[in-house]
Amino acid sequence: MKTLFKILLAGAFASALIFAPSAQAAPKLVKVDKAKAAVIAAAEAGRPMTVSEIYKVFHGRSWIWDDGAGYFAVAKRSFTAWSGRGDGASYAKGTWFIASGGRLCFKATWYAMTGAGKSVTCFENRKNGKIMYQRRLPEGEWYVFSHTPPYSYDAIRKLKPGDHVARRLARNERYITKNMPEIDECAYYEVGKRFICNMFK
Repeated sequence: MKTLFKILLAGAFASALIFAPSAQAAPKLVKVDKAKAAVIAAAEAGRPMTVSEIYKVFHGRSWIWDDGAGYFAVAKRSFTAWSGRGDGASYAKGTWFIASGGRLCFKATWYAMTGAGKSVTCFENRKNGKIMYQRRLPEGEWYVFSHTPPYSYDAIRKLKPGDHVARRLARNERYITKNMPEIDECAYYEVGKRFICNMFK
């Protein structure tokens, strides 16, 4: 930030304008969450979890979310999920895999009242001592996923053995199939092309 100062130099033959920066404003105080900073530092100082470690944690389990769940099946590494209900319902079918760098990913097609779309979601997992850390990629914040042994409030407690997805996935699939509005593909064309499109419906 620069402010123009006009300084008149008295002299017999010349005068000049000198530009000088204004005094710097006092730095703003930033509140630091020490607990969060400690978690980030510990996670980044840890090591990426191995394929076998991640597989042991997630295989054959359902990850219970606030309004849904995802199931990491052993057979064919299939991944299924559901979320919401009614007009806000959705469900997913795909696969899950473990990649280098401690990444757990699921690649699936999500179905909702607005249509369907493919997505890949990944979580990075690291270990530091007896604590497992996790964050959603690419920009999620690190958090403690589990202690060894797990504490009652650890996120790993949301992993439940078995398939806790199939029943509600089927419910959402039935609702969407029955109630999803028909999409008029011709509506996206210009008037002339729309007329031709409707002829071949």
